[in-house]
Amino acid sequence: MAEDAPEYLEILHGSPEWEEAVELRQDVLRTPLSLRFSEAQLAAEGPPERHVVARVGGVIVGTAIVVPLDAAT
Repeated sequence: MAEDAPEYLEILHGSPEWEEAVELRQDVLRTPLSLRFSEAQLAAEGPPERHVVARVGGVIVGTAIVVPLDAAT
């Protein structure tokens, strides 16, 4: 893999990688709007939601949350 090519991986809710992804989301999406995540909001992101990150050089540079619409999707 090229050194600057992103690596994509699924991470676990509550893991160190998930905490890094939350920090990225906070910095990029919430802080500019003077918003903070609550503990309840972060706790609600557990299963069945799935967390995917893009990592370059060991640093998380992107994150996505996949939320099932129902039991079949």
